[in-house]
Amino acid sequence: MPGEGYCTSREQVSEASGIVEAKRRKAGPRNQQKTLPYRSSPPCVDSKGWCIHRMKALLVRTALFIFLCGMQLTAVAFNTIENHPEYQDCLASGCTELRLDTNGLTGTVPTKMGELTQLTILRLYGNSLTSTVPTEMGELTQLTEVHLDSNSLTGTVPTEMGALIQLSTLHLDSNSLTGTVPTEMGALIQLSFLRLYSNSLTGTVPTEMGALIQLTRLRLDTNSLTGTVPTEMGELTQLTRLWLYSNSLTGTVPTEMGALIQLSDLRLGSNSLTSTVPTEMGELTQLTELWLYSNSLTGTVPTEMGELTQLTELYLNSNNLTSTVPTEMGALTQLIWL
Repeated sequence: MPGEGYCTSREQVSEASGIVEAKRRKAGPRNQQKTLPYRSSPPCVDSKGWCIHRMKALLVRTALFIFLCGMQLTAVAFNTIENHPEYQDCLASGCTELRLDTNGLTGTVPTKMGELTQLTILRLYGNSLTSTVPTEMGELTQLTEVHLDSNSLTGTVPTEMGALIQLSTLHLDSNSLTGTVPTEMGALIQLSFLRLYSNSLTGTVPTEMGALIQLTRLRLDTNSLTGTVPTEMGELTQLTRLWLYSNSLTGTVPTEMGALIQLSDLRLGSNSLTSTVPTEMGELTQLTELWLYSNSLTGTVPTEMGELTQLTELYLNSNNLTSTVPTEMGALTQLIWL
């Protein structure tokens, strides 16, 4: 009704529309592409100065929805996933991508998200989401990327995620997840990037991970993992980064790691590894960073380490190594930290 604050004149409509267009031009072409189309007619201001939201200018990558009312702006924050219009639109009409990262969102990851069966990319990282990772996530079998990192998620990694066989990227790091790394993850044979670091995971590194032969980056560091480093790690010949540091791993450094000739960054420090440093380490000629510090390694430093001429960082301190530094290490002219 006109008396309740809706637009009552062409001048008001024109003024509000002009502000919207000016905002879009100022945002530039990149941000214009991320702006949802406007709906209904432009808003106006009622007698108390409140917005009548007849039109929304939604910038997708922010949690703030701007309601333009004449020359007055009123900001309304949508701080949960459930009440975020982009999520609601996905539920209503389906979508292939849902990107609500770094939006200041709180609350839970909705179980109803399991209905978004066409999703290929899900990005919720960098928020303050709590609750568990819903088991219903296993219904989203078209997913290729899942980014739930940097939240406050608790509970376990659902075994149901083993059904997401199209996944190439899975980031669950920097949360408060507990429990073990599910053996079902061995079914995710398309994975290239797997990050579970900075949680409170326990148990062993599953031997089933040896099936993830497409992995290029694997980070399980900064957890409470126990047991040995699986010899099956030697099957992951595409790895360029392997970080297992800051756990409670025991046993030996597998000689099979000598097969990981693409590795540029290997971090096994701050564990309880024993045995010697394998001579096979000399095969990893692409290494730029090697962390073996704070273990219980014994024996000598292999002369073969002199083959690692790309090394910039080598940490062997806080072990039980004996003898002198091999003269062959004089060939490591790129070293910055030793």
